[in-house]
Amino acid sequence: LKTKANVCIITLCKCWEWNLSVRNIYTFLFCDDSVIFNFNYKFTVSSIFFYNAKTQFSIIYQYLVPNFNIIKDVKTTMGTVAHAVIESLFAPRDGKSCSRVDEIEQRINNEFEEQVRKQIESCGAILYLPEDRLDAELLKEQLRRCLGILLEIIRDNRLTVTGCEQMVKKDMGLLKNDKDWDMVGYIDMTLEDANHHPVVFDFKWTSSKSYYRDLLTANRSIQLELYRTMLSAEKRDSVERTVYFLMPEGHLYSKEHFDGIHCTQLQAENNTNIVEQLRQSFFYRKKQLDEGRVEVGEAFPVSMLDYFNDTADKN
Repeated sequence: LKTKANVCIITLCKCWEWNLSVRNIYTFLFCDDSVIFNFNYKFTVSSIFFYNAKTQFSIIYQYLVPNFNIIKDVKTTMGTVAHAVIESLFAPRDGKSCSRVDEIEQRINNEFEEQVRKQIESCGAILYLPEDRLDAELLKEQLRRCLGILLEIIRDNRLTVTGCEQMVKKDMGLLKNDKDWDMVGYIDMTLEDANHHPVVFDFKWTSSKSYYRDLLTANRSIQLELYRTMLSAEKRDSVERTVYFLMPEGHLYSKEHFDGIHCTQLQAENNTNIVEQLRQSFFYRKKQLDEGRVEVGEAFPVSMLDYFNDTADKN
């Protein structure tokens, strides 16, 4: 195992020093003068060992984490940590049906630092690397600002939080099975307005300020429209408002109206039912496959594709 600082050979059979049986090494991550090993034991116990050629082989953290067998890139990790912190501070607790603004504000004031630390340890260990510590501090600063803005939006629009990472299921009529659903999703945050109608928030940690705005303007946000359809069916009440909340920008974008300086309403170019289009697309492709046909469109003009030519007639 060669680093910039030295060359070392390590043989791993048993780590008696830490009483940990090592079955596999899942990840090697090289930095300037170090190499990090990510071990996984029965996919439940994950340990990160840090070898520094200038010092010695040592353990820096061991914790429970299911299926943690990769070290993600920094930006993805920052988004993962941000989602986890929001869930830990905003989700209803103690069997309550919702979280209100005052109690969320108190949690943020009292628990923010601790929750950031916990979630970095749980799902953002890459931020412990020396070269990523500035990113960890930046994440903390940006996330604290975004949570303040998110709380302000919830307050200004008289919303209550009813769930985080809420699972929703629906029978979309796509596949025949012995269940009462064929599609499942996880909504970042579900809320209720003053009239108890459901609202959907989806969080994105992104450097692009235009991508999600363009999706809404073109009415091509399949994710939000699926959430709208699925949650409406589950609640038996129409979800009239869905949003993207972009971080670290700290701004809400929606086709529907929200009060506040941090909210922008976008006008959709059309009102096409894209969920129905998605269903029809599925049926069309499935029929082709059932008939043994695979339509390959690479390097061909779209006018030569049956899928394109049939689009208008078959929605």
